[in-house]
Amino acid sequence: MGYEGNAFSSSGSAVEDLLNIAAVHPMREEAVQAFVDKARIDWTTKTSLWRLNTTVKNFI
Repeated sequence: MGYEGNAFSSSGSAVEDLLNIAAVHPMREEAVQAFVDKARIDWTTKTSLWRLNTTVKNFI
């Protein structure tokens, strides 16, 4: 199976939706960026997601 594309959408809680999607679908960086931009996630939340991503990468 190949890459499924970037057609991800939010049902209201963009951060929760993003984490749920990423738990079951591999998402390329550009797909995450498009999702975050489309969901209009605020700067503080973007910073928190970036820190979470950095923390997770340090444990892998």
